[in-house]
Amino acid sequence: MSRPLIFRWSEVASLIEALAEEDAALSARVKEIAAWIQRRFVDRSNAARTRCPSLAGAIAQDDVWLLFDLGNFDSRAIGDVSSLWSSSFKGVEETSGGSTVAAALIIIFLQPENRARIQILKDELKRDFVSQGFLIGTFNPEERNEPYDSELDEPPKSPESVIAIRRLLPVDARFLTHSDEFLELHRRQFDI
Repeated sequence: MSRPLIFRWSEVASLIEALAEEDAALSARVKEIAAWIQRRFVDRSNAARTRCPSLAGAIAQDDVWLLFDLGNFDSRAIGDVSSLWSSSFKGVEETSGGSTVAAALIIIFLQPENRARIQILKDELKRDFVSQGFLIGTFNPEERNEPYDSELDEPPKSPESVIAIRRLLPVDARFLTHSDEFLELHRRQFDI
């Protein structure tokens, strides 16, 4: 299967149930990634700093979209879906009087051969997304996810390779320190 599957957070439980009859292994993997998202970005059980208020708010509003890459889904196609999502997000902000709406797109790479592409894809998308006011980060099972994990005593490891995209916040400069260009784009977003 080469086309992606995209679901809202509220649809994940139904997806897991539907997949259980069709593909038990895939169902278990989706269940594991949903549990990781909950632990990593929402729960406070690991440490107070584990919780990501932006993503926790997006989950509460059912504004987290999960895009499952099940096959040979190329970076241009993922970029197109991501751009469509960011345009929709901005449209919602404009119709809501300009207030920031919590929302996130989480792209999950389920095929091992596609995991190597995650950093390349992030690098291809990052400049465009930061200039539009979005933060894009990667999480991999094989490595610590710096600087995201540096604040956590025992950060839960991602069971799959993941790219997460959400609205850029003033405090996110710490995730962009590796690049003067990205720091400048961040400053422009907040007139700093």
